[in-house]
Amino acid sequence: MTYTHENFTMSFREAMDLGIDYRDYDKVDRLPQGILLTAVAGIWGDFQNIRCLFVDRKGNRYLRNIQGGNGMYPIKELRQRNARTLTAGQIVRLNRSLKAGPRISEELIQDCSQCDEVE
Repeated sequence: MTYTHENFTMSFREAMDLGIDYRDYDKVDRLPQGILLTAVAGIWGDFQNIRCLFVDRKGNRYLRNIQGGNGMYPIKELRQRNARTLTAGQIVRLNRSLKAGPRISEELIQDCSQCDEVE
């Protein structure tokens, strides 16, 4: 998936100008496990939160609201990755934990050259 915007983080107005409306995304408390997710944008709410938007290959849209401050906006399920360091079009996957069942086959992410595997 390609995007016309280079910066992941942007204001609400910038997002609207690009046709990205976070209200069209399903708000989740945690990103889904075991599937590839493409980072779309991080829309500033105020200086304490970023609305991180992701889409999966089926077209399902996810909004993960990240609280932070002082330049740090950790996404807990992505190994505390700072939301500000994501890029538009970056692909991540949250692996299933061993407690939740068997691991996803590694071949699922091999078709993606820019894929970050996250446990």
